[in-house]
Amino acid sequence: MTRAASSTLWVEPECPGSRSPYENGRPHAPDRSRHIALKKPCHLLVKVTCRVFELSDLRALDDRYRMAPCNNCGMEPDVADLTLPEEDRQELIRWTVACVERLLPVFEADRPEDPRLSDALDGARQFAAGRLSVGPMRKLAFGCHAAAREASTAPATAVARACGQAVAVAHMAGHSREIVRYTSKALTGKTLAQELEWQRTHMPARFRDYVYGDAA
Repeated sequence: MTRAASSTLWVEPECPGSRSPYENGRPHAPDRSRHIALKKPCHLLVKVTCRVFELSDLRALDDRYRMAPCNNCGMEPDVADLTLPEEDRQELIRWTVACVERLLPVFEADRPEDPRLSDALDGARQFAAGRLSVGPMRKLAFGCHAAAREASTAPATAVARACGQAVAVAHMAGHSREIVRYTSKALTGKTLAQELEWQRTHMPARFRDYVYGDAA
């Protein structure tokens, strides 16, 4: 059988808890010709280099060393964990931002020249995209609560509080549970009922129990 040149493949690594590709700090390989550089989290791609023979042999080799599928990706978060991993917080903050964006006109009617809430929502989008860290996000959340203290109407105050909670999801996912409470203070009647329904239907399914608990 004729050997071909080395080939580079990209595969998904296994999740923590499944079979490790390392043994005593070295990769499993029949002749150490297959090298795996594993990184976390589990959804990242890793580089696999192997000696290639015929296509059928390459497939057999790949089957032999195939990683176990990710068992954690897309799983429901632990409702007792108020922090959650950053990837979860990035996903959840997109929902909280969307909720508060819809409430923003209530605040702007009271304080049209105050940019703190819109600036905070912009920062939250940057966090969701991985371009802003937790430290600046906490400062933006504090700015929202300062704006709440300066608002002159109860609905505007509630929206500013909701924004502070939404942005604080970057620091702690449990803040997402306050969105419904402050929405209920900002709106009334049919408008409130419609907004709460919108929030529920646009909630990522895997976070529903985490945010709504027994009411989900």
